[in-house]
Amino acid sequence: MRFDSDGWLDLAQEYNISTNSWDRGGVKVTHLVVHGTAGGSTGDGTMAYMGNNGVSTHFAISTDGTIYQGIPCNRAAWANAPLNAPRLNFARADLNPNLWTISCEFCKPDITNQVTITDAQKQSGFALIKMICETYGIPKKQGDGNSGIISHADINSIDRARCPGTFPWSDLVAFLKGGQPVTPNKYQIADAAAEWASTASLFPGDKSPSYTSGIAKVWMARVYAGQRLGPPLTGETDGTDWGGNAIKVQQFLRARCEWRVDGSSCRFFDGRGKSFQSYPIIWAHPDHFHRDPGRVNLTDYRQRDIYKSLLAFHP
Repeated sequence: MRFDSDGWLDLAQEYNISTNSWDRGGVKVTHLVVHGTAGGSTGDGTMAYMGNNGVSTHFAISTDGTIYQGIPCNRAAWANAPLNAPRLNFARADLNPNLWTISCEFCKPDITNQVTITDAQKQSGFALIKMICETYGIPKKQGDGNSGIISHADINSIDRARCPGTFPWSDLVAFLKGGQPVTPNKYQIADAAAEWASTASLFPGDKSPSYTSGIAKVWMARVYAGQRLGPPLTGETDGTDWGGNAIKVQQFLRARCEWRVDGSSCRFFDGRGKSFQSYPIIWAHPDHFHRDPGRVNLTDYRQRDIYKSLLAFHP
C-alpha cells in the first residue's frame, strides 16, 4: 500500500470526483478526519452521492472493506468545513479546514451512525489510516488542535455531533502503536482462498498450486492486508537469485515472488523488477477502464477462464 506523487493510493478503487476539490495552495496537511456516512454500505455509492451533491471525500471504506478514493490527497476535498463550535482549539482556525485535512468515510448503513464498523473495515481502514499518517507526516495518535487523527464532530460539534458516531478508537490506537494487522475474519479468509483457486483451470487436473507453501502463506498475509497480487499463474519452480542463493519462484497475475529456500526472505516484484506496488493498467473492455490494478474489483478475475490478452500493462 502506497501513494503516487499525486496522492492516489495504489490499493484503492478510483471513483474520481476531483471536480469537487481545491488546490491546497501550499497548506500542509496536519489532521486526518474520520467520518461515518450515516447511510449506505458501499464506497462507490458514497462517492456517487457526493459527486452529485457538491461535496467530496478522499476515501470511503465499504462495509466489506473495499477502499474507494474520490480525491487525490494532494488536493483538498470538500468534507470538513466550516468550523462550527469546534471541540478543539485548532491552530489554523483562520483557514478553511478542508485545506489542512484528509478525510476518510466509513460506510455505516445506520442513519444515526451508532453501529460500529465491520471487521473488514477495521482491516483495511486502519491500514489506510496508518499509511496516510506515515506518508503525510500526521502523528499517529488521537489529535489535538495542532495535529493528529480527529472526528468530524471535533470540527463541527453542532451539525456533525454524531460523526463518525460509534467508532473503535481504542482499537485504532492499539493498531497504530503496534502496527499489527487485524485478524482476518471468515469472509476475508474465504475470499482469499477463492481468489487463489480461481486459476485452477491453468494447472493439470484443474488443481491449484499448494495453498500451504511458504509462498502461499506470505501471499495470504499480504492479501489480508489489502495488497492485490492476483492469483497464481504458475506453480513454484527452482532458481537462484542475483546473489547465487537458492530460491523458489512463482508468478502471480500482478507480481513475481522469490522465496529464499533457507526461509530468510520472501519478496514480490512487479514487471519492472521492482518491489511490488500497483502500476497503471488498462482493462481492455471499454466498459471496464481502470487506472490501476488496485482499483479493479477482484471479482473481475475470479473466473475459471482468464484471458491474459485482455490485460495491457503500460509504463
